Amino acid sequence: MPTYLLKNRHGNYYTRITFPHALRALGCPAEVRVSLRTKEYAIAGMRNLLAAHRVKLLLAKLASKPSDSGCVRAWLLPELTALRQQLARAELNAQWLGTVAGQGSGITPIKAGIAPENSALPQAGTHNPTSTIQNSPDSPCLGALQAEFIARKQQDGISLRSINQLQQRTQAMVDMLGADFAVNAVRFRQVDALMLHLAGLGLKEKTLREYKAACSQMFALAVKHEYLDRNPFEQVTVKNSKAAPRSRWSRNQLKALFATELFINPHRKHHPDDYWLPLLLLHTGARPSELCQLRTKDVVIVDGIACLSIADEGEGQSVKTANAIRHIPIHSKLLDLGFMEFVRQRRRQGGGQLFDCKPTGKFGEWSKNFERRFDRKLTQLGFTAGNRPTAYSFRHTVIDELKQQNVPEYVTADLAGQSRKGITYGHYGKATPLVHLKETIELLDFANELASVVSKKIG
Repeated sequence: MPTYLLKNRHGNYYTRITFPHALRALGCPAEVRVSLRTKEYAIAGMRNLLAAHRVKLLLAKLASKPSDSGCVRAWLLPELTALRQQLARAELNAQWLGTVAGQGSGITPIKAGIAPENSALPQAGTHNPTSTIQNSPDSPCLGALQAEFIARKQQDGISLRSINQLQQRTQAMVDMLGADFAVNAVRFRQVDALMLHLAGLGLKEKTLREYKAACSQMFALAVKHEYLDRNPFEQVTVKNSKAAPRSRWSRNQLKALFATELFINPHRKHHPDDYWLPLLLLHTGARPSELCQLRTKDVVIVDGIACLSIADEGEGQSVKTANAIRHIPIHSKLLDLGFMEFVRQRRRQGGGQLFDCKPTGKFGEWSKNFERRFDRKLTQLGFTAGNRPTAYSFRHTVIDELKQQNVPEYVTADLAGQSRKGITYGHYGKATPLVHLKETIELLDFANELASVVSKKIG
């Protein structure tokens, strides 16, 4: 069932979903078009996901019950009408969001028309005895909570991809309980049933933890507003929910990588991005996307210290969270290899971007093309796909190395652009001084692993 995000001649976005022949035979139309009620691409992208998710849930239900083919249209069309009405009310919801979150997100949660098979939860739209308190001013509905949660995340400046993931994962609960379900009526039994249902769909443990984490964040907001006394997701455990250790680069793997021709003979015709990005990743702990989107002006001197400025001010730039906006001191090894000369050369070329990376795909991913080339390089080196470190694993390597050096966790968090753990450091601690971050960066010592790397200094 392909889904398309399109724009009409008036500049308004709409979703077009084409139905396969098997469902057309049951009485479905060839395709469905749903106006997304916006000319803003970011908002349209969000609503497109919601609309497509709603329709595809309906179609999955239809496909599982061919005996109901005689009333397919009678069932499908009212659901589509309800979806269109929900999107038509988006402007009103945006006004409401403006009063609670400072601005309107324009995103409307989609109320489910059906619950998945064998769900232990009530279907949306059916009578629910707990919904009698849904109109209480102290008890907003689940859809309103989700809308405020997403709006606040948008205000935090996190990436569109992260917003989409949070929307999708919290939507699972909205779909099963219904958007009008009272927040203060949510109990352990509903949350437990949700997790059991998701597990029954065959989702991996890592994915289940991600769904739980997203929903738990949303209900943490409800607790802050005092809609609930306790976050119901804190009572739910996922089987073997302890996260598996993140893959990191071993010392031997690093030595093999940095002994290749790209690094021992860098003046041959190699892509300069492929030389500098692995070295930067290994000496900063930054996310690949943060480095790939850097502009030449993002290499700065602050208090006499050469730094990378991770920000979201440039065209197409984005960060995962507000914590990701930071300065990362440049390691002396990178300076010795000629990084600043490379920066000056790029400035003379006048392109603006530090690397040749460009945002790619639906979510404008800066690192996608680099990571593809890097994966091919690893395959050439004999690293087995699915059982090898990745470009992102450099970040885990840096964090692990600093942990072994007994660096305080809050310092590593400031360096890596993560949220600080615990209320004391998280709410009251000041940012780690840049000079201290510089000292911390210099603790990273890969001299033996980089012994074969030749400087790429110009001239």
